[in-house]
Amino acid sequence: MLRKQASFNQLPIEILFEIYSYLSLEQASVVTAVSKISNKIIQGNLFFWKKKYERHFPHLYDDLTSQGNINWYAEFRKTYAEEYKDLSTDDRRLFSLVKESDVESLQAKKIVLASFNKKDKSGKSLLNWAQKVGNQQVLNYFYQTAQASYITENQYIVDVSKVDEYGRTILYWALTCYQDYEQIALLLLQGSKFDEKYFTMQYQPIHIAAQEGRLNVVQKLIQNKPELLEQVDACGQTPLLWAAAKGRAEVVDYLISKGANLNVSSNHPGGKDHGKTPLYWAADNGYSGVVETLLKHGITPSLAKTIDKSKLNEKVKAEVELLEYIPKRSSQSKYKTSFTLFYHKFNFGFSKKEKLNAANALKNVVLNGADKSILDLYKKELNNGDLGSIYRSLRVR
Repeated sequence: MLRKQASFNQLPIEILFEIYSYLSLEQASVVTAVSKISNKIIQGNLFFWKKKYERHFPHLYDDLTSQGNINWYAEFRKTYAEEYKDLSTDDRRLFSLVKESDVESLQAKKIVLASFNKKDKSGKSLLNWAQKVGNQQVLNYFYQTAQASYITENQYIVDVSKVDEYGRTILYWALTCYQDYEQIALLLLQGSKFDEKYFTMQYQPIHIAAQEGRLNVVQKLIQNKPELLEQVDACGQTPLLWAAAKGRAEVVDYLISKGANLNVSSNHPGGKDHGKTPLYWAADNGYSGVVETLLKHGITPSLAKTIDKSKLNEKVKAEVELLEYIPKRSSQSKYKTSFTLFYHKFNFGFSKKEKLNAANALKNVVLNGADKSILDLYKKELNNGDLGSIYRSLRVR
């Protein structure tokens, strides 16, 4: 008996929604172009567009979500046009393909090295987005594309000494495309240099590895060249400073364990970032985990420069506030006292008046006057008596 074949679009709407949710942006464009019904279904699937918005424009997603009832299809189209307004149609597609991790379509486009430098409105390049998405197949394809620009004409081998107008070598691309250390070690054996300098910042392979969070690469480089631990760029910035500024907590922890200078600072006279230490860089960029790691290892805020704590979580923000507050009470030394606060040992004295002021302020910040959520964050310290002993040590006797 012959049966009439059911149309794909006659499937239950919830099934179609589920199927279409797996489409990439490029695939959805093809489907909507050939089927009016599919076009209507996809445009009306706000969950689909919400997911696409989060994937393609994560830097804007949270702010938009907080606004309540949203037409995600309309917002996606609007943001797409704004973010890519200075890009060609082909370049816009490249950005979409990278964000969708669509390696096959990227390979079909046959992109060139110059495409990596294209930037959207947010200032992120195509390579930046590939790094953020973190699909290693895409990054491997980028590296293969870069290699093609460094191959010698006659010998068909990679020229490790060749540089572009920014001083970038094939080693630079191996690092930024997250190639494994074996590939990097091979380039070093072929003649790549540990101290290659890129851009006007003059940063080097160790700085790139640190800022990109390539812990295993950082470890191997320093094992081979211990002096790289304190290698500086044109602004006197070390691997630790770069890792802290980019929120790479594991790299920060490792570099400190090897004895990295905690108080190194950016040397950029006249610039807004002049004098920033790793702690200030991490706080300014909102990397609470890195701030906590630095505090754990004994770095203290400087009274001469205020830390921007607005982007830190409440627990770390409170720690920094206390560490900033306590030293301000060290001007008088009639009564010697010593205590440890979040791994920091303070040795100084107070007059009775200063002790009373300090005790009241500490009580208001952390103890009696604290929000319950803050106290919950400090439950361990409270149970261990750390905060209580601090309060008692400051209290007038």
